[in-house]
Amino acid sequence: MKQSLSLQELAAEIQYIDTHKQDFIEPAHLVNYTVNKGGAEYESRFGSGGMTNHAFSQVSADLGIPSSYRNKLMQSGNFDLLADNINTLNQQSIKNRTFRLVDSDMRASLSDSYSMDYDDPTIFKAILPVLHDMGDDIVVQSAGLTETNMYLKVTSKKLMGEVKVGDVVNGGIMFRNSSVGMGFYQEQEFINRLVCLNGMVKANNVSSFKKMHKGAKQGLGEVRSDTTYAIQQAIALQIRDSIRASLNPVHFQKTLEDMKETTTRKISGKVDEAVKELGKIVGYTQSEGDDIFKHLIEGGDLSQYGLLNAVTKYAQDDDISYDRATQLEVIGGKVLSLNAKQWRNVSEAA
Repeated sequence: MKQSLSLQELAAEIQYIDTHKQDFIEPAHLVNYTVNKGGAEYESRFGSGGMTNHAFSQVSADLGIPSSYRNKLMQSGNFDLLADNINTLNQQSIKNRTFRLVDSDMRASLSDSYSMDYDDPTIFKAILPVLHDMGDDIVVQSAGLTETNMYLKVTSKKLMGEVKVGDVVNGGIMFRNSSVGMGFYQEQEFINRLVCLNGMVKANNVSSFKKMHKGAKQGLGEVRSDTTYAIQQAIALQIRDSIRASLNPVHFQKTLEDMKETTTRKISGKVDEAVKELGKIVGYTQSEGDDIFKHLIEGGDLSQYGLLNAVTKYAQDDDISYDRATQLEVIGGKVLSLNAKQWRNVSEAA
């Protein structure tokens, strides 16, 4: 699977952001934006600075500016026109927005009811003691902190089994959180295939746990985190219980049996058409499908299990970002969960 940070590096990055961040709630119309080849910048009464691509897209989306239009103006060099569009619409806004900054750069533009209770530092501090208490049984497989998400993927040595003779998989959990409005805190079943270190995330399973970043509206000005010790302890207890439930051997054995079943389902139609049809169902692009097809042929396993592994193998390619690699691991889980009709459409594609 894709590698990014060690556990220690992830902790250091989270700590840095936590000690250098500032949150402000301001009327949206009081912020002015400029656009140039490098992206966007903001100016306001609480400061000025650059913007991440994510924050820029949030501002545009909140104003109803389609991403296709924004990208077209950026690519064509019409920076002043785009800035004029943004500022004209922004002056008409009656909303208050939460602006998240790190070292004066804007990382996010969020609702004024965005809750900071489940920010990365709180989540990370709640996860670590539970994993530590499990000792050498827990193995950190991968960690990452991108512009939009924090990831931690771990496995348990107690959850291990063979899909086929010599093809061993290891069960665990993926923790994902976004402190910039790109989704909720979530735990999902994670499977690591030892023979090639492919990772797979199984969505919508019985042990999944999620929490929305939604709270009460807050007043204007600088926002100080009001996540009290009592709230932090409550979050820690929730996470402790959910981790223990997620590392349930019964859940892992069910996933292992599902994976074994996929080895018996063979592609009977055209292989390239099967890959195209699968992409329509699980959500990868035609270009990605071409690379997945190559991995499928190289793997030599023309079954549903082979398709699953071709998707997760592609997730390891050098030019794939950590975010997209994780999305592809989730797509691998969707391949595992195809219903009978979906698999028939894939396997018989001609």
